[in-house]
Amino acid sequence: AAWRPLRNSGSWAPVPGRGIGPLLCSLEDLPAEPFEGVVIANELLDNVPLRLAERQVGGWLEVRVTRVGSEHVELTVPVDEAGAAQLDRLVPSALPGARVPLQVGAAEWLRRALSVCRRGSVVVIDYTSSTPELARRAQWDWLRTYRDHERGAGPLVAPGAQDITAEVA
Repeated sequence: AAWRPLRNSGSWAPVPGRGIGPLLCSLEDLPAEPFEGVVIANELLDNVPLRLAERQVGGWLEVRVTRVGSEHVELTVPVDEAGAAQLDRLVPSALPGARVPLQVGAAEWLRRALSVCRRGSVVVIDYTSSTPELARRAQWDWLRTYRDHERGAGPLVAPGAQDITAEVA
């Protein structure tokens, strides 16, 4: 059956004998089975956790977070071989000190969306820049925090009390 919205209720009711499912639905995750239709993601990928990489003279380091006493501080470790190879392909001319996102989670979500949409479209709306462009900009220009709809403090300040977002590379 097709589905129609019930007036002023926020609910849906079946329409007998028409169609095979809801015309519009909002899901917390992608459908489990392939379907025909459209996936629309509005400002989703900028909130998917990312890995933060920093170029140094000897190669790429991953910027992680640890606690020292009561403070959160950055800790750098070498990027794994696959990540370093991907970063070298994306930004071969990155200067030492440049930081870029390695958005593995966003790429995986997009692969899943494309694989489950048997026939139709995947539409993604977000703030974007190329990885080389992000490497030329200051990290705090493309990695931002928000609290109560206003710019927040640095990402290590008050963890859990503000949202972290990044432009999608």
